[in-house]
Amino acid sequence: MKTVKSFCRMCGSACGTVLTLDDADRLIKVRPDDDNPMSRGYLCYKGLYADEMQNHPGRLLQTVKRQPDGSYRPIDTEVALDEIAERMADLMADHGKDAIALYTGGSSYLTSTAWMMLPMFRKALGTNANYSTATIDQSAKFVTVERLGAWAAGKHTIDRSDVMMLIGTNPLVAHSTAGCLTTDPVKTLKREKARGLKLIVIDPRRTETAAFADLFIQPWPGEDATVVAGLIRMILAEGWIDQTFVDRYVEEGGMTRLWQAVEPFTPDYVAGRAGVDAGELRAAAELFATGGRGSVYSGTGPSMAPHANLNEHLIELLNVICGRYRREGEPVEDVAILMPPRPATAMVVPPMRGFAAVPPGRIRGAGQLFGERMTSTLPDEILTPGEGQVRALFNAGGNPASSFPDQEKTVKALKSLDLLVSIQPFMDTTARLADYVFAPKLQYERADIPMYIYDMSFFPKSWAQYTPEIVKPPEGAQLVDDWYVFWGLAKRLGLTLEYRGEALDMEAAPTTDQLLELRCRGSVIPLDEIKRHPEGKVYDLNQTVQPAPPDATGRFDVMPDDVFGELQSVVREGGREQRLTKGGFTHQLQVRRVREINNSMAMWVPAVHRRMPTNWAAMHPADLEALGVAPESTVTIRSEHGAIPAVVRPDETIRPGVVSMTHSWGGLPGEEGDHEPGVNVNLLISSEHYVEPINAMVRMTAIPVNITPVN
Repeated sequence: MKTVKSFCRMCGSACGTVLTLDDADRLIKVRPDDDNPMSRGYLCYKGLYADEMQNHPGRLLQTVKRQPDGSYRPIDTEVALDEIAERMADLMADHGKDAIALYTGGSSYLTSTAWMMLPMFRKALGTNANYSTATIDQSAKFVTVERLGAWAAGKHTIDRSDVMMLIGTNPLVAHSTAGCLTTDPVKTLKREKARGLKLIVIDPRRTETAAFADLFIQPWPGEDATVVAGLIRMILAEGWIDQTFVDRYVEEGGMTRLWQAVEPFTPDYVAGRAGVDAGELRAAAELFATGGRGSVYSGTGPSMAPHANLNEHLIELLNVICGRYRREGEPVEDVAILMPPRPATAMVVPPMRGFAAVPPGRIRGAGQLFGERMTSTLPDEILTPGEGQVRALFNAGGNPASSFPDQEKTVKALKSLDLLVSIQPFMDTTARLADYVFAPKLQYERADIPMYIYDMSFFPKSWAQYTPEIVKPPEGAQLVDDWYVFWGLAKRLGLTLEYRGEALDMEAAPTTDQLLELRCRGSVIPLDEIKRHPEGKVYDLNQTVQPAPPDATGRFDVMPDDVFGELQSVVREGGREQRLTKGGFTHQLQVRRVREINNSMAMWVPAVHRRMPTNWAAMHPADLEALGVAPESTVTIRSEHGAIPAVVRPDETIRPGVVSMTHSWGGLPGEEGDHEPGVNVNLLISSEHYVEPINAMVRMTAIPVNITPVN
């Protein structure tokens, strides 16, 4: 037996781990690394069962090809690449390059070499059919940057904050509120609370994070815009804004326009519509606006709810009008040290509205955001004939069949493709529809560095870590690095891949370490230096926010015409009662994350199944009593789009009238056999109705439903 240090890549927190290996370098156990300077001995449940994933008997250990009868048989990886490249060439010759689509899933985000390889391959291939989880997760944040602008120096981190507001995010479970509570969240929050941090949480469920809140507001699902507009109105009415910041950085006339927009959202109106206490709402507004430094953060909740783009715009406005950003001279302790230097500057990056410069797309007029098409439109891009129809899809580390809205349509689209290629370690729902499935190395079988999304740090400190390959693949396995699939296809198609202007050798495949060196070229801290510290290291770089250059004239556009119109539509549509009675519904479905899994990943692992054998429908005990159903019994949940069975459990953290479930569970519609536990809530969600402008984001939470017992 021996132990080796590494870090977890089940999510973006990159918690330090200590691996126990046997004499054959087989993974026996995973425990947290007490010496890791970021996670400090913390490791969530997902990281602890990595050994069960590694050694799971159902793991895919070699490339497989779908047979005419629907079964799968092993195929040599190089032969598979030959066949796929030939089919790609034929499709592009007949239908053009946009017939080939790429989808970047969560596992590719968490594999740094895969994350750098996908854009290289897309650019060399010349396809515009580029999709990822980013545009089905929190793309409203991208829209907000484009319409409002952004502050180049960033927000206050938690240890530099006096007050913090969290809206629709539960970082103690999700570990995904970047710069706030990504690593060691529970102990970090306790430590900062002991220091004096005041925490405000706004969420339809009394979450694990809400248990630590000084002020907790629990509105009805889907009322994010109502509540935040009410907070903004109170702050404006009381004169609690940062006038100096606003005068310098907000467009002239913008504040007058903002007041006109939020004027209808009086305390009584917001309280009645959102189901909150007006006094608590005022207390939250006052505490945030007058409580010192600190920012408001949000998560997937507002971005998946009705009026997602408006929600995020209003949430960020709280930071703007209260001046809740790092200022010139303040310390910058969250430098992306494995990326080239990029000083933090006290200036507004003005709104660019790049989405307006892109021609409307084929499906519902949706265009692009930051070079990506909107993921909710991908099934229709596959099913809709005509120029630009997607005929082949490469799924890199995702699971569209389980994670996309409108599962019936998604599965129909995937089945209709001329070519579907998936890179996944298990035969999940998407893999069972694919023509070829490549078996990738798991996290401890590959060299890696922590995730940097769009070259930005995910961590509150200037920290990084390197891990080499540690665990040997199982005997007889033919595994691939995720990036190798695309390098191998590029070679066969005669393409040259380039990264930051440097062409890769297209005859001899690079190593993963060589790709990491290329990715970290010119970084603040050299990768070789990081390698000297097995548990990673936090660097004190003594950096501060730099003054704006003389030609910096950017200002926030706080209330452009389209945002004004969206806020007016919120008033016109009415609240929860109108939405429910219009369709004869009684409850709202709120989706949530859980500790046990990350989206659809690993729900079949025994450690998960022991704790969570299904994705229960959690309801308030009073609702169960009113329905006459006992805990652990089955109900039917029906929306205007579809229906699912679900096992109910009582949960007092949920308001009566709301049902809460985890997304991405369950198998394929109508599939026989015991593949995945639970049921997929995306069967309740339409991808054609209640769709946001600009980013085509679908309403994926706050869904009106009826609940009936099943005998």
